[in-house]
Amino acid sequence: MGAGRPSSYSKIMADAICEQIALGRSVSQISNDPDFPSETTIYNWLNAFPEFVEQYARARELQAEHYASEIIALADTPVEARKITIKADGGEEVTVGDSVERSKLQIESRKWIAMKLLPKKYGEKLAVSGDDGGPVKFIVEYVGGQNASNK
Repeated sequence: MGAGRPSSYSKIMADAICEQIALGRSVSQISNDPDFPSETTIYNWLNAFPEFVEQYARARELQAEHYASEIIALADTPVEARKITIKADGGEEVTVGDSVERSKLQIESRKWIAMKLLPKKYGEKLAVSGDDGGPVKFIVEYVGGQNASNK
């Protein structure tokens, strides 16, 4: 019988975990591999080892970059698929063509996670402006009914 899952923290294991994360794998996927610690152990290490937290954060940034590059590959690679539609009369209509819906789902999923992992780079930019694109006008109402404005 083997020694079982690794559970003692080591720099070598931390490096291996972070490498897998940077390549797009989740902690859940990594922990399904018997050569890696359990998901709980990995999260416990994040609470116990500050150097692992920093390395993990960097791996997550690299993971966002990985997903961004996958988006381009998914968009550029046609995937032939069969779509079967059941008609009202019970017959089937089979369409063979590019699996656009599936590609869109894959792209949107990666886009969403990249936005969450690296919001400054991949997040949506919000522009705040007042009327007609001018500066924002603040109006402060005081209890006595008096108004003061900051333009």
